[in-house]
Amino acid sequence: DKCEGGELILLVSFGSGAGSDAFVIEVNDSVVDVKARAPLVEQLMNEKQYVDYVTYAKYRDKIKM
Repeated sequence: DKCEGGELILLVSFGSGAGSDAFVIEVNDSVVDVKARAPLVEQLMNEKQYVDYVTYAKYRDKIKM
């Protein structure tokens, strides 16, 4: 939401797996038309919810109920 046309974005995954992926995205000028349609990253970060390990393990099917 803070990028302009011609900039590069590095996108890297992380998490509980043994592998990871990385992508470089080049932003084109049409970003101005579409970036207002999505929520701001800052808004998403302010709405994050932390979960404890038990909840995480349930989501990942590590614990069977």
